Amino acid sequence: MSDDAENLRPLIERLQKLEKQNRWMKNVVLAVLGLVGCLFLMAQTLPAGGTIEAQEFVLRDKDGNVRARLGMNVAGPNLSLYDPTGIDRVGLVAGEDGPVLALRSGKDKIQVQLAVMHGIPWLSLFDVTEKERATLVVNDVKGPLLTLYDAKGKVVFSRP
Repeated sequence: MSDDAENLRPLIERLQKLEKQNRWMKNVVLAVLGLVGCLFLMAQTLPAGGTIEAQEFVLRDKDGNVRARLGMNVAGPNLSLYDPTGIDRVGLVAGEDGPVLALRSGKDKIQVQLAVMHGIPWLSLFDVTEKERATLVVNDVKGPLLTLYDAKGKVVFSRP
């Protein structure tokens, strides 16, 4: 029996070597298939011509909080920038009548609004209650117009 075992030893060693090579080849084939699969999936997500299309893009910070949003609403395309607490601090809308930029306080109240409405530039300043307190309009026909308002909305100063 020991002679049979000695005769089988080279065969067993060769079989173990082949099994080891087979395991290595299986791992290589699986890695190549995984790489090909990843490339295929990446090719599916890459846009043709380098264009990405969506209804909305959201930018989040490292904690997952929304810090910016680019999307569409009824007024047109808009961009909103949020502070760390989630308050919409800056808004830009490209509406049908013209673009509007709104700057808000920490209490989500509009403080400054800059717009070009029907081709006329317009700057408005608001108090903490969101009442308009000053406007500057530049009109081609009438020229610049500065208007100041009191807390009740009454005009206290106006100059063309």
